Amino acid sequence: MNARCMLVPLAAVCLTGCLFEGGGPMQHDSQTIDRDKSELVHVNLDLGGGTMKVGGSAGKLAALDFNYGANATKPEVQYGSAAGRGSLTIRQPGNSSTLNHSTKEWDLHLSNDVPMEIEVHLGGGERT
Repeated sequence: MNARCMLVPLAAVCLTGCLFEGGGPMQHDSQTIDRDKSELVHVNLDLGGGTMKVGGSAGKLAALDFNYGANATKPEVQYGSAAGRGSLTIRQPGNSSTLNHSTKEWDLHLSNDVPMEIEVHLGGGERT
């Protein structure tokens, strides 16, 4: 058989192996951030790859749900405020490469009652 004809099936088998996520069950984390006296909040969202849904909520400044594969790290959430301005940062630490195909899903609900400046960094994936 021609060596060139062997390379195509071999490459297909190698690439197919990249589609499976191993290493254990999905992880889940939920966090809420209480509303404070901030009149404006800057929100920085940094997800190297995955699915991000952002919507409104009532009551809290933020209600956050994260699902991530066993190979992904837990998202980091930091909030602080000073002089009437809040700063909320949510980031997925670690390698931002999507080559490991580890699932990362964020479902974020932000307050409708506080003005927000939202900055989104999404390396690859979907956002709604």
